[in-house]
Amino acid sequence: MCGCPIICNDVGGNLEIAHDGENAFIANSWNELVCVLNSLLDIPKDDYMAMCAKSREIYLSRFTFDMFKQKIFRTVLNFIVSYYEILISANNIISVF
Repeated sequence: MCGCPIICNDVGGNLEIAHDGENAFIANSWNELVCVLNSLLDIPKDDYMAMCAKSREIYLSRFTFDMFKQKIFRTVLNFIVSYYEILISANNIISVF
């Protein structure tokens, strides 16, 4: 992620990374998109740079490859633990008979 303000709508997972007014402009209609695009040249440089920095910060705090690997690892580990617990439970049920 290069650290630029985002222009998007609120469909899907866009709002996980795009926060309206902080690092993004949310436009849910063609009219809103036109308004956003027309207002881009009026954004003070300091505000634009703050939005760039916020985009990069959000990306680094939630969406790096290392974080993705950790989430996948935890998901797989939780699956294995749940599967193991099911096997033990099934084995205990079978042992009763």
